[in-house]
Amino acid sequence: MGWTHTRGASRKDIIKKVTEQKENESGSWETIAYCSRGNVVWAVLQITKKKDGQPFSSSRFIMCYLLRSDKDFGWGYKDISEDMGPAYYTCPLKYFSLCPDYFIQDYPHAVEWRANVRESYRLRQELIKNFKEAKETQPDDGVDPEGKFCIMFPQGLKTSYYVMESVRPLIGKYEATRYRLKQRMIGDSKVVDLQELMDIHHKFRQEALDKIK
Repeated sequence: MGWTHTRGASRKDIIKKVTEQKENESGSWETIAYCSRGNVVWAVLQITKKKDGQPFSSSRFIMCYLLRSDKDFGWGYKDISEDMGPAYYTCPLKYFSLCPDYFIQDYPHAVEWRANVRESYRLRQELIKNFKEAKETQPDDGVDPEGKFCIMFPQGLKTSYYVMESVRPLIGKYEATRYRLKQRMIGDSKVVDLQELMDIHHKFRQEALDKIK
């Protein structure tokens, strides 16, 4: 679906709108749990179908609501169900317990999306561990060339890497420039010494030059 805006609505108004319970003659829609991660709202939705006015079956799945503000129309949202395979992976893992995998086993995009969410969390935990290990070898107010460095290879950028300076917020440095990175960019990470860092830098530089030729 496209974006739906409500004139004059606040961000809070939109979150309330997308998570409120709805019911009609054919069934009910109830949000079991929800949370926001920046301008992404995750929700576990339970749908109960009715027959002759009585509930007879129910199912659960996860919804992703993207939020944005338009200066002329107020805040709005775009809803994406997990069977559409959202390109966002910050959904809390505990929501998978509220909505077990058997609910979505017939929806390949949802199965793939959940695998991507789990992999995203694994990569983030690996990055946090590697960053902490490298940080312990560095002074609080500078860089020790004899210490270790945590580097991360971002998803979707096969010819780049970042020397991580922070994981909360996510900040990486490439050459002399610092970048505020998005969570979905987190890829493989490792701890290296200065020589290995220089070797990796030379490798990426050479690959970039080869593409120009």
